[in-house]
Amino acid sequence: MVTLMSKSLPKNKPLLLGITGGIGSGKSSVAEIFKVHDVPVFNSDTAAKGLMNSDTDVQKGIISLFGSKAFEDGTLNRRFLAEKIFGDSSLRKKLNGLVHPAVSDSFIKWVAQHQEQHLLVREAAIMIETGSYTDLDAIILVVAPEDLRIKRIMARDKISRQDAHARIAAQWTDAAREPFVDFVVVNDGIKAMIPQVLGIISKFTKEN
Repeated sequence: MVTLMSKSLPKNKPLLLGITGGIGSGKSSVAEIFKVHDVPVFNSDTAAKGLMNSDTDVQKGIISLFGSKAFEDGTLNRRFLAEKIFGDSSLRKKLNGLVHPAVSDSFIKWVAQHQEQHLLVREAAIMIETGSYTDLDAIILVVAPEDLRIKRIMARDKISRQDAHARIAAQWTDAAREPFVDFVVVNDGIKAMIPQVLGIISKFTKEN
C-alpha cells in the first residue's frame, strides 16, 4: 500500500482525493460522509450517465458498438447495456474507452470551478484500472465481504445472485487494487465506517 506521507502534496491548489472500490462495496456511502463535512464530491458514475444521455459523440459511439437498442426513446437503456458489457470484456473496454475520456474532461472542468476548496473528492468504480488515479493526490479503497456486496447489488439493481456475482467477477479484486491506494475503509456493516472516514479527513487537515 502507498503511504500518504511519502507523497509531496501540493499546497497551492485543492487536494484531490479518490474513492474507489468494487461494485457493491459502498463507495457512495463513504462519499456521503465527505459531503456532510462540506467536501465537494464528483461522482464519476453520475457524470458518465449524464454524458451517455446528452453527449452526441458519446451516443454515436455507443450506438455503433451496441446498436439502436442501446437507447429507448432517446434515453440510455442501462439494463441492456449492462447485460452486454458484463458478458463481454472486449465490449466493456471499448465502452470505457468512449466514456472515460469524456468523464475525465468533465472532472477537470469541475476542479477548475472549485479552486477555492481545500479538498475535493472524486468517486469512481474504475479509477486504478484506467490509470486516472495518477492524477489524484491520494486514494481510498472501500472494501466489503463479497456475499454482502452481492446482496447489495441484488437489492439495488433487482438482478439475480448469478448476475451480481458476474458483475463482481468482471472487475479487479481488492487485492489487485490495494498496492495503489493510501487508505482502506471497511464497509462490512460491523466495523464503524464513520470514524474511519473522519480519520482520513482529519489527516488531510493536519497536512496543511
